[in-house]
Amino acid sequence: MKNIHIIFNSNQYPALRSAISSEEECVCLIDDLSVGKLHPMDFTTRFQSLKRMEYPADPDILKKNEELTEIICENDDPIYLWVTDSPRELLYAAYICFKCRENRQVILNRIVGQVGNEPPGYERYRYDDKTMCDIWKQAVQENTELRILQNNRIVSVKASFFDQLIQHQIRPHLSREEIAINSVLQIQKKYGYIISIYFVFYRLRIINEEDI
Repeated sequence: MKNIHIIFNSNQYPALRSAISSEEECVCLIDDLSVGKLHPMDFTTRFQSLKRMEYPADPDILKKNEELTEIICENDDPIYLWVTDSPRELLYAAYICFKCRENRQVILNRIVGQVGNEPPGYERYRYDDKTMCDIWKQAVQENTELRILQNNRIVSVKASFFDQLIQHQIRPHLSREEIAINSVLQIQKKYGYIISIYFVFYRLRIINEEDI
């Protein structure tokens, strides 16, 4: 039996890979499941949803993620999921828990106190795999374009949820990029995590179209 470790942040992958045994598998899966429709969950629909929201989505990567997830969840080796308090990572972890709900042991670890390439500190995550599975099912049922982390819970909201905060960053002398960066920083300050700058670009386009 070989343990499989899955992480959802490419920047943290090298540190995790070096911290575990070379005999164990370590996989990095990247997709921001906090944005875009979740049903149906196939790479073609996912690609179309992300492109509509101005994400630089690669259909080949999305397809590879889908195929790799299927292979992982068909196995019977224990799975360790490594997450931070980011809705992007938590939603992907919830998806894995849902896919493996019938025949896999899934252990969730929360990464804490990692510095640079040092091995990550961790603690057992507050939710078990069954709770994460329920989180995924609810998110799919609600199927909004945006999911956030609020009071330690994944909450489905309208895509316009951050619009007022984004609008407060708009200044005539600032470029779109500067406005987006300021918006990301303000959202991080208020909610404690970083959202993708591409989602802010998408909302700026919608806000601009509504003002015309």
